[in-house]
Amino acid sequence: MTKLFKFFLYLSLASPLLVNKYLFFPFITGKVFFFRIAVELALLSFAILFLWQNGYWTKIKAKVKHPIVIAVFIFASVFVLTSLTAVNSQAAFWSNFERAEGGWQMIHYFLFFFLITVAFESLGEWLMLIRFQTVVSFLVSLYGLAQFLGIKNSFIISGGQPSGTLGNASYLAINIIFSLFFLGWLVYKERWGSLKFLWMFMGIFQILMLFIAKNRSTFFALAIGLIVVIALLALELHKKHKSRLSKKTLFLCYIATVSIITIISATSIAIAFII
Repeated sequence: MTKLFKFFLYLSLASPLLVNKYLFFPFITGKVFFFRIAVELALLSFAILFLWQNGYWTKIKAKVKHPIVIAVFIFASVFVLTSLTAVNSQAAFWSNFERAEGGWQMIHYFLFFFLITVAFESLGEWLMLIRFQTVVSFLVSLYGLAQFLGIKNSFIISGGQPSGTLGNASYLAINIIFSLFFLGWLVYKERWGSLKFLWMFMGIFQILMLFIAKNRSTFFALAIGLIVVIALLALELHKKHKSRLSKKTLFLCYIATVSIITIISATSIAIAFII
């Protein structure tokens, strides 16, 4: 049952790949149905484990009390509460399949978040999950490349820019940003050299797809993220090594950090204007 529980969670991550031209909203309806059903089946598997395995509550008790889980629960609860007290509470809670962003969908998002925190514990399990997610993201972008190339006109495109299987070029770009973060983490954590090269290749491909998607705000977001990471790394290195470095060396490090941040900022602004 534990394997089945995890299987349904993996399955829910595959929902972005679904596109059906015979549905009224090809990029949304199939994904929403698939995701909700997969999460509900995962919840059913979890309930069976909870009822039949002795001590299962003890196993998840610490996770239920984790500050991040509590914060996400509060956010989801406020979202659902506001949807129930909206001017049109029925539309706010149930939404529709053009957007599918109501309170009912938020409940499924929270359930998915909570269930993956329960199901996956070790670093190896999380690595497998993130590998699967990055492959899904790569396939989403690969669909976008096929749209861009217009292969046999068999790929549905929404709007002027390639949107992958998500139906919106902005969504594709945001998906790539998340994927790049995970790919960077995989390159850092992966032990197998061949897999490192695979993740690097996928990362380069995703960056190229960012240019094809032509979403300016994404480049600004990527630049801000890189600047924050560089600043945090520089601060951490400063704390660890400041006692062993001369003032001249520290000054050069400060100059290098500021220069890198300036280059990243200027490059992101230039790219935003060019595309």
